[in-house]
Amino acid sequence: QNIMTFANDFSSKIELLSEHSNDIVGSLHKKTLDCIRYDKFDLLHPIRFSAGVFFSNGDISVAWQLKGLEYGCTLDPITQLLREIEYRNISNSEDVILECNKPVYLLMIDQFGVAHAPFAQARALLSEHGYGDIITIVHDEDGKLHSVKINDLAPSLGDALILSHSDFSYAI
Repeated sequence: QNIMTFANDFSSKIELLSEHSNDIVGSLHKKTLDCIRYDKFDLLHPIRFSAGVFFSNGDISVAWQLKGLEYGCTLDPITQLLREIEYRNISNSEDVILECNKPVYLLMIDQFGVAHAPFAQARALLSEHGYGDIITIVHDEDGKLHSVKINDLAPSLGDALILSHSDFSYAI
């Protein structure tokens, strides 16, 4: 079974965001879905992705996947939104996130309406840069919708063994 057939079949089983969301998530879903058409180059990869972030002041920013022939060069939409999230959180004090610019909800969907968790790069960067409380909306393997904090999707730094160059000795 090819990926498009699987995705289309799966999408017929999912809970629809439009039926199970508040006005905020509904607006986020609409704007995110509207920009998915800009994810082009289906010959490189047939699944299209777009993402949106809802800020506490009511603003919504969206992005779409930029596909590269070398898949590792592809820019997923959430990673692209990180610059906007960071920019909006600049304040006079580097330690303070302005409450009016706080990212609250994050959504990444494909062209079939399936809500996906952030991919590894975006998930790790969000968690490690202080945005672990953002709520992302995802479908599980049964098509049920869930609201999950980013930190619940990423390993914590406390679980990691971090080494530096000084941990290694070299014989010369």
